[in-house]
Amino acid sequence: MDKGSLETLSSEINSLLIALKHLQKKIENVEEKAKFDIRDFYKDMVSMLRINQEIIAEVVKANDALRLEISKLIPKISDLVEKIDEMLSLVKAAAEGETKEEKEETTTKRLDELISYSRRLVETNQLLLSTLEELKRKFPPTIRKLPRKI
Repeated sequence: MDKGSLETLSSEINSLLIALKHLQKKIENVEEKAKFDIRDFYKDMVSMLRINQEIIAEVVKANDALRLEISKLIPKISDLVEKIDEMLSLVKAAAEGETKEEKEETTTKRLDELISYSRRLVETNQLLLSTLEELKRKFPPTIRKLPRKI
């Protein structure tokens, strides 16, 4: 609701309250009259009916103004819902992006560990090969012939 429409609605409510106070005073006047004059009674009743009609007219105006303001709110609420949906999708995307980065980081760490382990295996295998070659040089293979059984 903008400021102008709020002021209009406020002024309509104030005029409604004034009319209600006026009606209340008329009712009090009728109740206070000690003597019962039918003419004054009818005048007061007609006056109260007019005031009542004014009150009803003011209520209708206020109701129409309120309906108008509420109808203006519906598209604004729809826009707000769309913006909130966009914001939520951005938050979700950001959360997924962080998750992907964390996964990539974990994968990178794991690959680094595997590479390190592979290098150690290669070094160990090379050491074993060199040790085997050294052993072959020191202890040449000897082929012994086994005696045949007759």
